Amino acid sequence: MKRIFAHIGFSVAVSLFIFNIFGIGFTQYAGIVLATIFVAGLILPDFRKKAAVPLCSGSALFACLLFVYCYYNVALPQLSLGGREADAVFYITGFANKSNTGFVYNACVQSVNIDSAPQNIKIKLYTNEQIPAACYQLVEGKLKFFSSGSSGYSSYGMWGNGFFVNAKVGSYTRTDEFVPSVMTGVLSVREYIMQACGSYIGGDEGALSLGVLLGDRSQFSDELVTAFKMTGTMHLTAVSGLHLGAATGFFAYIFRRLGVSKKVSSPILIIIILLYGLLSGFSKSVLRAGVMLFVVLAGEMAGKRADSLNSLGIAMFVICLNPFAVCDLSALLTALCVFAIIVVYPAFSLRYSRDTVLLRQRLKGHGTLSNNLLKIAFSVADLLILSVSITVCTMPVMCLFFGYFSTVGILISPIIMFLGTAVVIASMIFAICSPFRILAVLTALFVRLINSIVLNLITSAAKLPFATLNLTKETALAIGGVLIFLGICTAFFPNRLKSSALSAVAVLAVLIVTFNISDSRASHIYFTENAAAVVSSKEVAVLNVRNRHDYIRVRAYLTSNRLGVDGIYNCDSEFADLLADEFNCHSITHTKSAVAFEVDGITFSSGSGAKGNIVLYNGVLTDSAGSTDLADGEVIYSVKGDAYSVSRYSSSMLT
Repeated sequence: MKRIFAHIGFSVAVSLFIFNIFGIGFTQYAGIVLATIFVAGLILPDFRKKAAVPLCSGSALFACLLFVYCYYNVALPQLSLGGREADAVFYITGFANKSNTGFVYNACVQSVNIDSAPQNIKIKLYTNEQIPAACYQLVEGKLKFFSSGSSGYSSYGMWGNGFFVNAKVGSYTRTDEFVPSVMTGVLSVREYIMQACGSYIGGDEGALSLGVLLGDRSQFSDELVTAFKMTGTMHLTAVSGLHLGAATGFFAYIFRRLGVSKKVSSPILIIIILLYGLLSGFSKSVLRAGVMLFVVLAGEMAGKRADSLNSLGIAMFVICLNPFAVCDLSALLTALCVFAIIVVYPAFSLRYSRDTVLLRQRLKGHGTLSNNLLKIAFSVADLLILSVSITVCTMPVMCLFFGYFSTVGILISPIIMFLGTAVVIASMIFAICSPFRILAVLTALFVRLINSIVLNLITSAAKLPFATLNLTKETALAIGGVLIFLGICTAFFPNRLKSSALSAVAVLAVLIVTFNISDSRASHIYFTENAAAVVSSKEVAVLNVRNRHDYIRVRAYLTSNRLGVDGIYNCDSEFADLLADEFNCHSITHTKSAVAFEVDGITFSSGSGAKGNIVLYNGVLTDSAGSTDLADGEVIYSVKGDAYSVSRYSSSMLT
């Protein structure tokens, strides 16, 4: 049987994703079914001959047992702290991140004065002001715990990163004790790189270098974050295969030029991968890329060539040893992107197709210019095929988590991939040269030039009309239907897979455009996580814009949907004036009373004592399904007649 590790890794990953969505009750019943299939696969001769049946069912059964064990022994004990307040001893494990209401820290609670409470647990620590304590310095304080989600899926990756509960800190007192950790040295290096990027490069260009080197987006402006989101290029700032590949490729090239053999250079490259991963925080995308590169380099040391799909399977299995990690957005997107590159793209690439070879043979006698133009045309077409392959493979995840995907991203992603490699290498050279002032200044000028080109491309693309398309429920059903169709073709008509896939993608594209045209005619109510709102019906109204963060979010929504503004209500005067000037609005109303709007057959109201189908008050949305705290993410209501549907984005994932 070929690609055993691919079968194991993908079976475990898909099973765990399903278990995280449907919860522990479903998982326990699924375990019985999987155990039956596994035993049948071992006993029945027909199943035993098809090794994939016992192998995949056994892998899924392993995933089931792992999920049940970790839920009851890891997740549930920590979830029991939700809603409770207690004295605790904790220490901060990273630098402060600015939030809309204060600051957020990664922290570890060493002990809690609650009987049978778990100790040494990771939390996100929320404060109104910065805590004047060094990293790994013990702090005594009163913490109020709250759950980070009811399941791995609903936590938006928090469970996968070990944050089952978070806490708000009340009173606290620093101690003189420190927790010894090798990470203190790593944090010192991170702090040095942050200071160097800020001092020598500066601005958004320095923030981009900081992002590609460390995966740190804390220095990004709101405008830049919005542009990255709308163009689907946020992956450039999440250290992943692009960054590790560029780093290892850069050093591998140096070793090759120096004449160092692969048996000597491969162990050094593995150490570089480990150090880079440690410095960037070992996110799921780093772990996936690191494991795959490790397999490739280990194969080179053994004189063998690694299979890409098997390497991806091994990487997914390693990631899934944490059964909640599969719902981490970076884990899902990095796996699907690599799958698209090594499986989907080669099936449709023009480079090695029979028609391409025949066309080149026909043009051989037509001169060098014709051949060169043909090569350029095929290269451009191949890049677009690669971009479309990645978009189609990642679209289900975008639909599940975001409710939209970037259309301009399909066009600029190939360029960003090329320029992104240059940004990573240039930023690494700058980091190496930064201790030497003259070299730091010279390399910083070069880095700033490359980074400014990338940022100008991204911000310009984000301003294009219809930069994003909403993924409606109808679109989700269409994607599901296309995936089922392709699965049937793969199983029963493998020889027609290419033509079937092309037909399916064409039909899907037509359906998405059709549904979005239909959805664009509907009315919408958009809410930021700070409770600013845009009501777009027969007239467009903007509400509750009180800070720059809200202004950037609202402005991006209005621009991408090509909306004007007819009325501005209850906004800070500064940002009300900005919106009024930019969108030529002459109606500004400063009021603290309830404001109501009739949106088709639905009533939306905001403020104290507000009543209607959808009510916004104190950052909480209330509709027929219950109440939702907007601090958990952005929300869009699509209203048609007297019915509405909801798309939800997680602000923590996007930023």
